[in-house]
Amino acid sequence: MISKHKENQVYPDTIIYVKTPRVSCSGENNDHPKVWYTVPEVGEGCVVCGYCDIKFAREPVDSWEDETVMQMQMTSRGSYQ
Repeated sequence: MISKHKENQVYPDTIIYVKTPRVSCSGENNDHPKVWYTVPEVGEGCVVCGYCDIKFAREPVDSWEDETVMQMQMTSRGSYQ
């Protein structure tokens, strides 16, 4: 069996941060079937693709961004002073 990795070489983990609770993976080069995973909440870990070992984790919430978006929405509705 031919391995695509060199023996005794350590490769860094690939972690993709997502905002949604569901994510699909088909490999970095579309080299395996498309599979779907449920990504745990922020701080509860990550999910690892069973084919390619890519990790998916929830993107930490940026409270400043959320507050700014909320203020913009309220301003556009005319309810923010």
